[in-house]
Amino acid sequence: MKRFALILCLFLIPGMAFAASQDTSNFLTADVITQIRYYLNEPVEDTWSDTELLGWINDAQMDIVSRSQCLEAQENIDLAAETLEYSITTTYIAVTAVTYSPTSGVTKGLVRGHPSQVGHTGKTGVAAPNRWYEWKGDVGIYPVLSSRSTEEIAVFLVEEPQVLTSTTVSQLVVPKIYDRATVLYSAAQAFLKTGQYAKSGRLLAEYYAELERFRQDYVMRPRVTKDTIRND
Repeated sequence: MKRFALILCLFLIPGMAFAASQDTSNFLTADVITQIRYYLNEPVEDTWSDTELLGWINDAQMDIVSRSQCLEAQENIDLAAETLEYSITTTYIAVTAVTYSPTSGVTKGLVRGHPSQVGHTGKTGVAAPNRWYEWKGDVGIYPVLSSRSTEEIAVFLVEEPQVLTSTTVSQLVVPKIYDRATVLYSAAQAFLKTGQYAKSGRLLAEYYAELERFRQDYVMRPRVTKDTIRND
């Protein structure tokens, strides 16, 4: 019987692992602040102002996005002849991948490289880019094209969250699954202000556990290695 239950779990868990919604939260800052104040046991402004709490809400969103990579964006860039680097106009935290689309043929993912490798890829006669790097807000693509027709790249980014400005009607920009994590982080930071380190640490521990739970269950991505990418 125990063996049957274990087998049943192995079949059911993968099916449930991606059941969460990735929709942007519609949680208003007024409601977030109300929940934060529940943890603080302060229903109305006294020790902590709403403006202070809003600042920590913004910090929470930045931390959540940085750790979970939950805000994704794509920027398409037209390539140019004899050009190595291109500016990224999106406000972003990190570049996660780059694909190359030739004038004709199949779009291919490029292998992550480093500026020190430019001109030293170990291959000769390569007519199309096969590597990329990110440096100071630019993306480098190499080997560079000697001429250009309609070639372009798609840059996949972790987007920086928009700063919330209202303590009442701004909406969280992270997915709904991170609503509770936002509250936990903000309340933990508030307790630091008054030197309540034990309470802050407990809430931060819950916050990290919440992020890890959803990272494992919903948004974990396999690491891409050079061995898994064709480079021909």
